[in-house]
Amino acid sequence: MPIPTGTVTVVDSGIPNNSQTMVPDAAIEKTEIVDESQLNHRTFVAQRTLVPTITAAVQLAKGVKIPKGCYLLLKALSGNGGMIYIARNKALAENTKNSFYLDANETVKLRIRTVDEVWIGADSANDGVNWIVEQD
Repeated sequence: MPIPTGTVTVVDSGIPNNSQTMVPDAAIEKTEIVDESQLNHRTFVAQRTLVPTITAAVQLAKGVKIPKGCYLLLKALSGNGGMIYIARNKALAENTKNSFYLDANETVKLRIRTVDEVWIGADSANDGVNWIVEQD
């Protein structure tokens, strides 16, 4: 279960059912609860990945982890001549019926653990995507 975000104020005046009671500042306890997924990250990785031939899907990248609370943002290049096919493995990315597709300039966010989990195929040689992910 995720931890709630925000400030919690606990007031105990000692007088039940009395909403008009003035409470001294010393009786108010403030607790800050921080959800790590809301913190800013120090840097990011951004890259362009192209599919050199229409018959062979390519892995987006290797060794790029996605921190908890972040997502991978993919955007199909504006000059693409056809669809980009996105899937979790090479075979699915090469099968246009079993993959998610993007037309030129369309985007998708993926909440996954690593960029390694994404493969792309294309209708036209040298079509591709730009992608970005925040890093700790």
